[in-house]
Amino acid sequence: MVILDFATEIVWHSGICEVPLAKVFEIFDRCFDHSKGNTTLIPRLRDRACKAGRALVHLGVQRKCIGEEKGDPLEELRGTRWSYSSRSYDDDLESTFNIVDRLIGALQPINWTEFTFSEPHQRWLSHILLYRAWDHLCYASKLTDDVEAFVTHALSTEDADPADITDCLFIISLVIGLPLHVDNLAVDDKR
Repeated sequence: MVILDFATEIVWHSGICEVPLAKVFEIFDRCFDHSKGNTTLIPRLRDRACKAGRALVHLGVQRKCIGEEKGDPLEELRGTRWSYSSRSYDDDLESTFNIVDRLIGALQPINWTEFTFSEPHQRWLSHILLYRAWDHLCYASKLTDDVEAFVTHALSTEDADPADITDCLFIISLVIGLPLHVDNLAVDDKR
């Protein structure tokens, strides 16, 4: 659990490439019961599932952005037959699991207006989506729908956190062609 906390909280760290992504995914997957044909979170493993899911997202996104993985760092995990999202979780958990689904190719619709996040989770989420946008825009001309919808939702929130607004403005700058050098490991906070 301490290692999962560490992986989730690191902003950028070259040592992150040493953490085995498949092992983090295995820790995450073991928090779910697949025996009845659908995926159900095991209640006593709720905290571990959240931390492992966030660590998995963080590791996958960061590795792609700093170019330490050739191709797709989550490629070996794709093709899993499970989908981890379910409207029965609270909003922080549901959004984490939904992004894990998107990373492993089990695309689930995300309607950000239906979610109410805790402040730390919102901050983490906006930061992760900034790097997902940066990575995607390196190879495509359009943001993914979930990132675009998140930006629209975050900017229309009355009491939005300044860090979230900053991340959203960075995403917009990427769309209009202003470069960000997020792969520079000498800069700790890319915002």
